[in-house]
Amino acid sequence: MSIGRFLGGIAALIWNPTNESYLLLCRADSKDFGAGSWECVTGRVDQGES
Repeated sequence: MSIGRFLGGIAALIWNPTNESYLLLCRADSKDFGAGSWECVTGRVDQGES
């Protein structure tokens, strides 16, 4: 199946009340965009993907 035009994306900011901190992820230094930067948890789903 070819990838269509629909793309669903999500971002989550996760709070840990026990130690009052957020979960952040550091992008790999090898990434073309935003290398080494910190960000919240993200993901995406392409059309037809389950």
